[in-house]
Amino acid sequence: MKYQIKKTTAAVDLAAEWDSACWKDVEALRIVNARCESSNHRPETELKMQYDESGIYGLFLVKDYYVKSVHTDFQESVCRDSCVEFFWQLPGAGYFNLEMNAGKGMLLYYIRDNTHTENGFKDFTILPEEDMLMLKKFHTMPDVIDPEIVGDTTYRVGFYIPFELMKKYATFKQPSAGTFWRMNAYKCGDRTSHPHWISWNPVHALNFHCPEDFGVLEFC
Repeated sequence: MKYQIKKTTAAVDLAAEWDSACWKDVEALRIVNARCESSNHRPETELKMQYDESGIYGLFLVKDYYVKSVHTDFQESVCRDSCVEFFWQLPGAGYFNLEMNAGKGMLLYYIRDNTHTENGFKDFTILPEEDMLMLKKFHTMPDVIDPEIVGDTTYRVGFYIPFELMKKYATFKQPSAGTFWRMNAYKCGDRTSHPHWISWNPVHALNFHCPEDFGVLEFC
């Protein structure tokens, strides 16, 4: 699968509504490929993205029914909460995994070798707090959601990733029209009452850390 990310010259507001002026004309990808290990819960999840000279902007829209979020610090296991994720791979380099729960929590690693070991991966970097502070996150839900909400709930999670941050870990050419990266996007909730693992591009196993399963991100 392929997603075409378009360049914007206008200011991007992560807090703007899904159909606001700065987001309404941006194409949305749908995260619908659920793993068979999932419960019967299938939250409707979409992602819009755009970029400018400084970085990439994204906005998730989730229509959920069971929502829980308890991790608030950088690099905690937010995938156990109601969580959305964006993974991207630079040409000839490793990949980043941005994971964000519905509340305050956020995780980002740079992974050069995704071979599993008892310590996680064979070769990876957990980004320090000073680098995490270069990111921007927006969320419409409270910082903590506990106990779990049961009932129709719609929320947004937005992010901004500066190219400056990526260049601290990998060498790459500034993207422009005609540049191709690889990516995938996910919705999960490992330890919610109704666990689920859903992807944009299908994954061949219950493992989101498989770059061979990534789709194409085309810069326009």
